[in-house]
Amino acid sequence: MDASDIAALDIGGVYRGAQAVRQFWREWLAAWETVQFDYELVDAGDRVVALIDQRMRGRSTGIEVPFGKYAHVYTFRNGLIVHWKGYMSHSEALAAAGLRE
Repeated sequence: MDASDIAALDIGGVYRGAQAVRQFWREWLAAWETVQFDYELVDAGDRVVALIDQRMRGRSTGIEVPFGKYAHVYTFRNGLIVHWKGYMSHSEALAAAGLRE
């Protein structure tokens, strides 16, 4: 990885609004030549838990990076995503949505 890849990997912030979320994804995806993932979606009422296993190839280095398993919890209101939070483990995300693995 070079310095431009490292800057794109800063995912610790809070992003509010559609424009900020678009900017996050633009920056994240710019660092990778390829992004591949397997996922499972779990219904949790007004939430959906996405259980993800991801791997990428760096754009500037060509290095394969197994990102591994992580999860997102999306909260919906009136058919729209109103909150999205990432978790570093499947079990953590399932627990946050009131489910158990």
